[in-house]
Amino acid sequence: NVNTDTQLVNMYGITETTVHVTYYPLKAEDAQRVGASPIGKRIPDLQLYLL
Repeated sequence: NVNTDTQLVNMYGITETTVHVTYYPLKAEDAQRVGASPIGKRIPDLQLYLL
């Protein structure tokens, strides 16, 4: 039995924060990406700054 409702999510947070600040629901085609790891969107109640 395979649960087709299962979803993998990439959670990102820098070591200094020790918490997650972004999330990205993974799709099957993301497994084929080489050299890239999408960090996704900010968690709704947080702010995100890209420098």
